[in-house]
Amino acid sequence: MKPVASHDRAIHDFCVWRGLLVLSGVEGDATQNGHVFGNADVKLWYGAIDDLWKLGKPSGHGSPWKGTPIEANQPSDPYLMAGYDKKTLTLSHDGTETVTFDVEVDFYAASEWHRYQRITVPTGKVHRFDFPEGYASHWVRVKADKNCRATAQLMYE
Repeated sequence: MKPVASHDRAIHDFCVWRGLLVLSGVEGDATQNGHVFGNADVKLWYGAIDDLWKLGKPSGHGSPWKGTPIEANQPSDPYLMAGYDKKTLTLSHDGTETVTFDVEVDFYAASEWHRYQRITVPTGKVHRFDFPEGYASHWVRVKADKNCRATAQLMYE
């Protein structure tokens, strides 16, 4: 599924039934409001795919590395970048000397990685990089030129 909305709900499973999207994981105290149906034990959300747009634009944060021990020139796992508006990357490390990070992107989800930006981060500093407005790529990953413990945190707004 393409991210079209953000919320703090846990979706345990989903399916399509009679043309409607059905999501599980609805909280027990949710009121039956035309989308939520069920009983005290199980409640499900039913709606058209387009109803997801009403939940708010996609946003969130996460990281391929968070205080992770890394080896020089070994890429992080790919991290989803498609479908979000404003994108910000923060980089930091615990190394004793400056670390240079390569931010790589895969535009078409074809496992073809291209260096997008090279960012140098001094010891004890956090570097914030804002991707240009409208920038789009499917995946992003990060590599560092030195062994260290690093954080590469993405914020999507």
